Amino acid sequence: MLTEWFTVNQQSRDGHDLTYCDFPTRYTWDATKKIWNKRTHGHKIERLYYINPMEVLWKESDFIYECY
Repeated sequence: MLTEWFTVNQQSRDGHDLTYCDFPTRYTWDATKKIWNKRTHGHKIERLYYINPMEVLWKESDFIYECY
């Protein structure tokens, strides 16, 4: 991927202002062809996973253990 990033920057001026980390915001990586393609639809990056807010706030120390 890194060497192809160099290739795209050499051939096109569109991504010259982007660092390697920012490159996926305007280009997508085609793993089968091993090339970077310019984005055509929006700026979707991967997917967002839903996390229940209770799972974020949950700590094991918050539990009260009772003896029966």
